[in-house]
Amino acid sequence: MDDREAFGWFGIPWWSGICYDDDGRLTEEMRKEFPTGETCYICEELFDETAGESGTAIPSPEGIRHTHKECMLLEIIGPVDRPGMGMSIRQTALEVWQGFRKRYGTSAEA
Repeated sequence: MDDREAFGWFGIPWWSGICYDDDGRLTEEMRKEFPTGETCYICEELFDETAGESGTAIPSPEGIRHTHKECMLLEIIGPVDRPGMGMSIRQTALEVWQGFRKRYGTSAEA
C-alpha cells in the first residue's frame, strides 16, 4: 500500500497539510480518484462529487476508507456549540467547518 492509497485526498483541494506541502505546493501526487459510490467512514453518507465535496483516505480496521474533510475536522475537534440538536453528523460537520473557517480564516476555496 502506498501513501496516496492510505492517506491521499480527493475532490477540490483545500488549504491543509493534506493537499499542500510545507512550501505551499499542491501535492498532486497525493490526489486520488473520487470515491464514487462509497460512503464516508464517519457520517456514513454517500460522497457527492457534483456537490464539490472533498476529503481524505484513512486506514481503518476494514481497510482504506474515505471521509469528508468536514467530518474529519468534526472527529478531531468535536461539535462546537450544539451537539445533537437534531442535526445529522454530516450537518454538524458542515456547521463546524464553517465556524472554524470564520473563526480562524482561510484562503481555501473549498
